[in-house]
Amino acid sequence: MTPTSIYRDFFRPVAEAVPGVKTVMFGDGSTVDRMTADSRSADMYPCIFSLRPRYRMHDNGAHNYLAFFEAVFYVFVPAPVDDYGAQDAAYDQAEQMALAVLQQFKDGDGEACILETNTIECEPVSMMTVDPLSAYEVKLKLALPVASVFN
Repeated sequence: MTPTSIYRDFFRPVAEAVPGVKTVMFGDGSTVDRMTADSRSADMYPCIFSLRPRYRMHDNGAHNYLAFFEAVFYVFVPAPVDDYGAQDAAYDQAEQMALAVLQQFKDGDGEACILETNTIECEPVSMMTVDPLSAYEVKLKLALPVASVFN
């Protein structure tokens, strides 16, 4: 068990529970490239993709270990290049899905996780890959218990 796997195990069911999401993936920048290559053969959008988080460890002195994660995830929604209305709707859908993930984190704040709400940044981005995608990039900080890493 690693802090990264604990984050992934926490994030995956939250992202999968967002209505309309078809795919949840994890990885680094090269994995995003593989995701977009896979999209040619699969109906995978809307997709939530989380980068491997950066983290720092904390021990409160009583062996209550936490990992403070700096996390980034993306919500990808396809939209035709030549349809501005569809692009606006795709951005709206991506933003709503991103907020649904954040709401689940907030609902678990203090129990399952500690969400540092003031650190959340949401930014619309576009990706021109095999599929034209409208997306939201979300950056946040949260802490999860990771005592199992040291047991």
